[in-house]
Amino acid sequence: MPARLRMAAAILAILLPLAFLGCSDDSSTVPTNDDTTRTGLAQGEINDTLGSFEIRTNAGPDPSRPLPGPFLIKGENIAWVDSMDALCVDLLLENISGNTYAEPVTLTFTSLLPDSAMVIDGDGNELDVIDFQFANDDAMWTDGEISLPVTVYFTNVVQGQAVGFSARVDVGMMPGMGSIGGLVFEDLNADGVRDDDEMGIGGVGIALGSDIMMPMQTRTAADGTYRFDGLDVGLYNVMKLPNERLRPTTPTQLQVILSDDGEGGVSSFMDANFGCVVLSPPDSIPPLVAPGDCVQVTGTFATDPDRVLAFGIDREGDCEYGDHDKDGDGDHDGDHDWDHEDDDCSFGELRGPVTDINLDENTFAILGTWIHIGDETVDPMKGEDHGDGDDDEDGMDCRDLTLADLSIGDRVRVRTTTASDPGDEEMIQGYRLRCWTNRWSKVKGIVETVETDDDGHVTSFTILRTTIVPMRKDRMMD
Repeated sequence: MPARLRMAAAILAILLPLAFLGCSDDSSTVPTNDDTTRTGLAQGEINDTLGSFEIRTNAGPDPSRPLPGPFLIKGENIAWVDSMDALCVDLLLENISGNTYAEPVTLTFTSLLPDSAMVIDGDGNELDVIDFQFANDDAMWTDGEISLPVTVYFTNVVQGQAVGFSARVDVGMMPGMGSIGGLVFEDLNADGVRDDDEMGIGGVGIALGSDIMMPMQTRTAADGTYRFDGLDVGLYNVMKLPNERLRPTTPTQLQVILSDDGEGGVSSFMDANFGCVVLSPPDSIPPLVAPGDCVQVTGTFATDPDRVLAFGIDREGDCEYGDHDKDGDGDHDGDHDWDHEDDDCSFGELRGPVTDINLDENTFAILGTWIHIGDETVDPMKGEDHGDGDDDEDGMDCRDLTLADLSIGDRVRVRTTTASDPGDEEMIQGYRLRCWTNRWSKVKGIVETVETDDDGHVTSFTILRTTIVPMRKDRMMD
């Protein structure tokens, strides 16, 4: 546990000078992680056709600073329940980290797709945090130990359609820890003060960041309230996330200090409130992407059907979800390989797992998309300096590959000479096949097709015949 802060005042809330300003996602920088943090992050989908699933959490967003973990999220007995008009699943957690942790063990769904989806229990109560129990009573979660199942229901969803989610597993948040919470309210007179007739607003995104923990996100309940629990002594930044239907009338960020309560616990602060004017819905919603846009996507690969669950969508190759050139190669993709024309779509590119191989046809599938690699394929950049002074070598500890080198599951990257025409049956031509060591999958090219819902929000689109599913609208880049 980090060293406790000794302060005379129990709680101090400091308003940042950000009043009346919307906040872009760039302002919510991922904080430095403390090695004592016990958190696992996961993304995936739940579908009543699966029957069961297992998703391994990531141990933190920065592979160079691994955190304790990972854990395994299991779903069993997935079925549609007509009486509740909901998708039902029995959730379990397994410790596969090799470590032992103190209980409690909790799971929080930080994001759901569609946005209308809610998680409830059998009595219809909304579940903000799912607390798992175990067969023994030793208060410790040992390696290999599996929790007892918790039955949850996803409501406000459509039968037969998958529910996408982002989730966080937390362990060792013992009783006596602090909480931060508050209310997002409709400020009818726009004076920045909540009056008795001003009600809460549900479904608004709230983020919490600190130097001593992983970033956390939640959404306000139907009555506009929210809360974060299990917090240690420290300084926290609370932010109301941007929302196209709301105009803030109060500061959109607050700093809150939680201190020792003098009784061995941590103080709490439950008045981190945000006021907003609810705007009239626009006649039309600007599209996230449109056919012909040059776009780079970052996300995770999922199967049945094959698709990329995108948490980062960058127009014109801005690469905002890369490594911001930490590797000093002149671009932002984290691979130590400077990409010529990285900011346009003069070539397409796929990076991720190999899903199939056909040596007889000189073809393979990456992210479920088939690519032809032929001897006649010429690398348009061969012999040019890639920015690291070694001609056609890219500086990675990875040689140029052939199809014979590949196995299903290998992570590779391949360029395509042109963006594909979705109506063209000819296979995409690839070149410059190399290994890809980053855990995220990436797709870059021209948007071919776009699917939207009745409200005009983009539900999926294709690049290089690869299906992209945006996981969260509020994380998309302009």
